[in-house]
Amino acid sequence: MLIAFLGYSCCTFKTEILRLMTDLQSVNEAKQILENQYQTLFDQFVLLNQSYFTLDADYTSLNETCETLAQNYTELSNEYYVLLTNYVDLTIAYHALNETYYSLLQNYTALEQAASSNYTMFLSQYQTLMQNYQQLLQNYTQFKSEYDEMHFAFYEPLLADNKVAPTVEELTQWLAADKTDKITYAYPDFVCGDFAVMLHMHAKMKHWDMGVVGVLGNLGDGSEFNHAFNAIICAGNTLKYVEPQTDAVFKATIGDGLWYFHPGFGMVHVREFIVMILFDNG
Repeated sequence: MLIAFLGYSCCTFKTEILRLMTDLQSVNEAKQILENQYQTLFDQFVLLNQSYFTLDADYTSLNETCETLAQNYTELSNEYYVLLTNYVDLTIAYHALNETYYSLLQNYTALEQAASSNYTMFLSQYQTLMQNYQQLLQNYTQFKSEYDEMHFAFYEPLLADNKVAPTVEELTQWLAADKTDKITYAYPDFVCGDFAVMLHMHAKMKHWDMGVVGVLGNLGDGSEFNHAFNAIICAGNTLKYVEPQTDAVFKATIGDGLWYFHPGFGMVHVREFIVMILFDNG
């Protein structure tokens, strides 16, 4: 019985040992699994710890950034309210300026219409004034030129350096335009000597050296001939005589005791030849 009991106990013990060994193996396997899980968890812990420090640094940085942004937000809010206040003021000023603009626009339109209606009249008056001004300027220029010529003729000497000798053609054309011959002969108020002196003065205005000469003598029929006329030395040292009452230009040899032909009178015998106003005879 004892042997059987011992045998049974030994068998049972072996079975228990096998079970325990199996359990130990399972425990070892579980331990290995737990160790592996622990290592994995530890590695994850290390990573998480590193991530924590990184996140903590990021959090600190973000917190500082948040504080900066909050401060900036406060400043921007203050600026916004200032700008909003300015905007309101500008809006009020804009409406006031807009009203002023429309008022000025109405005034401008009214003035423009008035100016447009008066423009044609003003333009016509301006053009008339400009025409009158141009005419006055032209007249002034002409009068100034004539005044200068008359001033020279009456108050300035005709010297050698300002004398001009006309051609015979220029002399003839000038006589045709000159009005001395159109004056009516009136004894004793305006006679031959007056004609000659006037033509002399007109010629001096052109810087021509025209003299006044006189002949005392007789006509071909024996009647007395006492007459004054003009003489001038033309270009080319050509001596020409001028009858101021008819504008006749003639060439003659006149001297005491000589005969010559005088236009309008015929042959004249010279008893005395007188140069009353000297002229340049070359």
